[in-house]
Amino acid sequence: MPPLRFQGSINDVAMSTVMDPEILKAACIVFATVPIILVYPFVQKYFVQGTMIGAVKG
Repeated sequence: MPPLRFQGSINDVAMSTVMDPEILKAACIVFATVPIILVYPFVQKYFVQGTMIGAVKG
């Protein structure tokens, strides 16, 4: 007996959701910003040092 095939299977719904351009764009933004947010607190002192070195006293 062949396996039953439904008209709108769960896989079709999942793939249409994944391929939505707005969701893909949002995922790209999250994957680009989360590492920056996680690393910045650890390297913040170097940014401050660079700003102070480049500052002009006057």
